[in-house]
This record gives sequence, C-alpha cells and structure tokens, in this order.
Amino acid sequence: MAPPVIRRMLIVAGGTAAPPDPTVLELARLARTEHDASVTALLLDRGDAGEWAEVADVRQPTATAATARRVADTTGHHGRLRIPERSWLRRELGEAYASDVVVAASGPALLALEHMPDPTPPVVAVLPLADRDDDGGSPFELLDRLRRAVLTVVPSRPVLEWATRSGDEGGLGLDPDRLLHHPAARPVAVAGPRVTTAPTQIVGSGPLGWRGGTDLFVSLAAILGSQIAGRPARWTWIGDPDPDGTGDDVLAEIERRRIEDLVRIVPAAETRAEQVASADLYVATARDDPFPAAVVDAAAAGTAVVGFTPATALLGDAGREDARIADLDVAALALRVVNLVVDGEARAALAADIAAAAAAATEPAPIDDLWAAIELAAGRVP
Repeated sequence: MAPPVIRRMLIVAGGTAAPPDPTVLELARLARTEHDASVTALLLDRGDAGEWAEVADVRQPTATAATARRVADTTGHHGRLRIPERSWLRRELGEAYASDVVVAASGPALLALEHMPDPTPPVVAVLPLADRDDDGGSPFELLDRLRRAVLTVVPSRPVLEWATRSGDEGGLGLDPDRLLHHPAARPVAVAGPRVTTAPTQIVGSGPLGWRGGTDLFVSLAAILGSQIAGRPARWTWIGDPDPDGTGDDVLAEIERRRIEDLVRIVPAAETRAEQVASADLYVATARDDPFPAAVVDAAAAGTAVVGFTPATALLGDAGREDARIADLDVAALALRVVNLVVDGEARAALAADIAAAAAAATEPAPIDDLWAAIELAAGRVP
C-alpha cells in the first residue's frame, strides 16, 4: 500500500466576518479522524477558537498583533500598524515547509501566505469566490495566489464558470484542471406555512457594515420608502456590527438621511433563520460572499430572493438571472423590488424556482471526494 500523501495539514483561516467554512471544518475532522493526519489551524483572528479547537491544534495572533490589526482595519491606516501582524505571520509560517499541504480557507488567508518562505508546500484554496468585486472587475489581489494554488475549490457552478472565463470576458482565467466544484452543506431552517401579512416585510442580513452591504440596503430603503406602489413596507436588517468598524458609517448614514423609523436594525440571533424565512422578500447585498447562508435559508423556506450579483450565486443556479442585479446598481434593484412587491404571482414563481436550487445546494458533495482531489493535486507537485 502506498504511503499517505498527506500526513501534516496546515489550515490558514479567518480574516473575515464570516463564520468558519463548514467544508474546511469537515475536511480537518476527516484528516484527523480517518487519515490520522496532524492538523494545525492558523487563525488570523484572536478570540474563541470555537469548532476549530475540536478538529485542529489552534494557533492565534498575539494580543499585540490582533490589536494592531484591528486598529489598522478601523482607521484605514496600515503600514506600521501591520508590522506586529506580519512578524507573527512570518514566525508562524516559518515552518510551513514541513506541511504536506496548506489549505487557505479565505481570501485574507490566501494573501497571508506571502509570508510563507520557500520552499512552499502545495496550496489548496477553499474560497467563497464572489462573482465580481464592487467595481465590476476581478479580485486581482488574489489572482496571483490563485494561479499558484494546486487546487481551488468553489461552491457553485456559476462561480466555477466565472473563474474559468478569460480576463477579457470579466473572469479570472484560471486553469479548469485546477478547479473543483464542491457544494457544501448549509444549515437550513424551513418555516411553516407562509402567511401573507401587511406591511410587506423586506429583510436583509449579514454583518452590519460595508462587507455585508448594509449601506446598499439602506440606500434601497431610502429610495422606496415605507410605501411601495401604495403598499406599506417594513425594512429590517439583521446583524451585528462588522468588526471592521464600517457599521458606524452605516448608522451615521441612517441618521443623516433621517430614516431611523424606516430601517430597523436588529441584532443577529439564533432565530435569524426563522426571521428571514418569515419575510416576504429577502434582499441580498453582501459584497464578499456569493452564497450567504441567509439566502439559502430564505429560499428553502419559500421566501423570494433578489439582490446584487456578488451575493446571489444561488439565483444563478436556479436560472433566475433576471433577479440578479449587476454593478451594485441600487436604482435597478429598486425597480426589481417594486415589481416583485406588486406582482405576487411573479414573487411566488421566483420563490419556487430558488427553493429547488436551495435543496440542491444543501445536498453536500461527499467530503471524501474532496480529500481525494486534494491528495491527487498535492501528489502531482514534485
């Protein structure tokens, strides 16, 4: 029997407001329990290790590195403020060469690998790649690292098609042989029978701030107001402030527009899935997550979903490109929302289409298939 290809796995994760990727957690658990591999998780954020502590030996930033980074992110002043973090990364990644494979579980994690000295082990990127960034282009800062990865794992076919599309056509131009479509499981809470209520409940969710697109949700609410084509509307955003501090800007904008009574901000809670499921319309505005869990929750519960291209890969899977708005065009999204509020049959048809896509999206591919693909890709490196 041939010796195992992977005996030591290093996972670099974090650096975003999103929770740990369930695929990577499951991969780490499989590596440790079924393949007797040692697994180390290098987390870019300091705090409760949570589920990581159950599947890996966890390493986190020093208090100085974490504080300096938080100040840099909040103030936008980097340079010297990032020196403690860079020093910590160089120290922690200094022995990465001893790993058989490095798994980067987020965009910031992939970029952090620039501090990994040569010779570098094979790198696998498990990323929720957005369809496009806020300017409509590609995330070029990640492109070089993605091209060097032996394998990039993406969660949906629309993202896969975008990643292989040439740069001239707005894609990343990645090698199809180094890409793997691997849908991951998402927790779904399905609501009971739907009851149409007045006013129309319009909901968004995610970290309160720029990355979650709360500012876009607020602009949409300001355009349409509390009456849409004569129908009362209620706007609710569910989420806690983003650690990057941009939530303060959103709250200031709400105050400046004097729409505190129009847009409700409620904290994230364990009942978020039920709140999303009870809405009449879910508006997806996230800038950095093509598959927000809340979108899947809403779709599976029979709630219609509309939103911007970065956050609506599920709508692409459902063949409903008409409900995806490109270029973060708030005015165009406002027109689509009005149509869906007014036309209950169109809203119900959209909800039915994406409910089927949600069922497919929450049927995960076997994690053993992903492990085999990573072993094959890592084994190809001389």
